[in-house]
Amino acid sequence: MRLGLYRELARYGWRRQTSYRAATLAGMFTNSVFALVQGAVLVAALHAAHGSIGGYDERDALTYVWLAQALIGPLAIFGGRELADRIRTGDVATDFARPVTLPSWWLATDIGRAGSAFVFRAIPQFLVGALLFSLLVPTSASRWLAVAASAWLAVVVSFALHMLGNLAVFWTVEPRGPLAAQTLLLVGLSGMLLPLSFFPTPAYDLLRVLPWAAAVQGPVDVFLGHGSTPATLGLQALWAVALMAATHAVARAAHHKLVVQGG
Repeated sequence: MRLGLYRELARYGWRRQTSYRAATLAGMFTNSVFALVQGAVLVAALHAAHGSIGGYDERDALTYVWLAQALIGPLAIFGGRELADRIRTGDVATDFARPVTLPSWWLATDIGRAGSAFVFRAIPQFLVGALLFSLLVPTSASRWLAVAASAWLAVVVSFALHMLGNLAVFWTVEPRGPLAAQTLLLVGLSGMLLPLSFFPTPAYDLLRVLPWAAAVQGPVDVFLGHGSTPATLGLQALWAVALMAATHAVARAAHHKLVVQGG
């Protein structure tokens, strides 16, 4: 019964995302412009460094840029505040009355949204980059399977991070602080702006094992074949499980707080 419910929620998330056609096209255009600018900056940096930084050459860097920009839509990098607003208005009390847990309900919907974003935004946007530049593309079926697994693990990790930011509103009331902090951390520490291997070795060794790296740098590394693919997928899976467990624990604490306050 619950499997059917999750399927319907995912279908709803898909339909909802596809209804914003103009926003999808605008997002693709904006991200493509940023990819052109970011790519030019990285290529200039590589030329100044005599062709290589952190294991990236020019082709790696351009592929990274277009991949990272393509992931913005599926991962909802800049997040959403729908749950936070429901917490402020008290409508979240209805969510707790549903037959599944709060994180499970929202995750199922987000998976549908992300699937639509992959098909109608991420893939076309990467193809634009591939038409403009000579980007690296996996050549084996096993690599593509690993890329698909890594991308969906990234969706779960990003969702859980955003969910924790939204759930924090139970205690802060005002959503702007926790949501802004979460977005800043995700953009700054995930490899969205700069490949993490561009940082000094001590910083890179720390950043690559933090949860934010599992959202962007992980899928990029798997796609490019950098590092150990099984290790990257394992770390992503570990963070996906740990963060989803954290969302359930925080949601239970929030439910208790709501009940105690008479919500």
